[in-house]
Amino acid sequence: GSLSSQHWFEMAEKFAGAPIDGLLISCSGIQIAAQLQRIEERLQLPVISSNQALLWHCLRQLGITERPPGYGSLLAF
Repeated sequence: GSLSSQHWFEMAEKFAGAPIDGLLISCSGIQIAAQLQRIEERLQLPVISSNQALLWHCLRQLGITERPPGYGSLLAF
């Protein structure tokens, strides 16, 4: 949790152009939410983080259809 969200962007940016279908950033104690959309735009790939997936699941379980913008494609639907 002590690393800035910019750090995670810089780490993910190293995968630009890599032959991958998506990126999973798995750790619930990191500051990444503010960078999810930016990382997806840079990589042109879906990016999933642990907390983002948990939020998606909770919203779905509760039947809440509204989604916060700017937190990646998973929360866009």
